[in-house]
Amino acid sequence: ILIIGKNIRLFRTHVMPLTWWQGLTVALLAFMGGTLILTLGQYVYFAYFDHGLFLSAMQENLENPEMEKLMREAGNGPMYSQMTEMVKQMAEMSPRAFTLNLFTTNVTFAIIFSFICSLFRGVRNNKK
Repeated sequence: ILIIGKNIRLFRTHVMPLTWWQGLTVALLAFMGGTLILTLGQYVYFAYFDHGLFLSAMQENLENPEMEKLMREAGNGPMYSQMTEMVKQMAEMSPRAFTLNLFTTNVTFAIIFSFICSLFRGVRNNKK
């Protein structure tokens, strides 16, 4: 967020003044580009390199008796059950579906962060 905000500010001061909408467009394009690159990397990892290692490590941690005891003592028994169910459902997903789920999450955050960046960095007062 800080890097994109800084780049919007530098463009605004050195090249041309940006309106709020222009700042939003620049930030949204930057975040969407990053989201696409991240999604491509995630898909390549889960499709060709992982082969269940990520989910098996999560499942091993959740099946650890100490972890279960710790979660239940902390009052997170229902959350522990939901986490184990979620990991079982994730194990049934294909790499494409798992990556698509991460992509939609990243797009949502990209939209939110674009509004934040453009709100603080996109507007310039030219009143003299």
